[in-house]
Amino acid sequence: MATQHSRLAARVMISPAVILLLGWMLIPLCLTIYFSFLRYNLLMPGMEEFTGWTNYQYFLTDPAFFAAIANTLALVLGVLFITIVGGVLLVLGQVLPFVRIAAVIVKLFATVGIANVAPAGSADGV
Repeated sequence: MATQHSRLAARVMISPAVILLLGWMLIPLCLTIYFSFLRYNLLMPGMEEFTGWTNYQYFLTDPAFFAAIANTLALVLGVLFITIVGGVLLVLGQVLPFVRIAAVIVKLFATVGIANVAPAGSADGV
């Protein structure tokens, strides 16, 4: 059983890593929120001005915004579904002999998907 002294020593030793990770996450988050309230043009640096909630109003009134959200959700849910089903079929294919056919099919699709990726620099992989 850990003593109070060893618990404190563990917390002291892990604190630099925790502080670094918190900074690694919080600084970009704060800068993103800051820049979201500015009219910021990369072609004219130094000319940014505070716009407040105008950027958010623009996105919420743009009809393409909700279509983009729907497309993003469909993509994420589709990839999540394929990943979970494929992983479960692979595991079952290793554990249960009668499910090996499903695992072979999943491996075949994975191999075909990898083989269809064009190498960099080719005519298809621009």
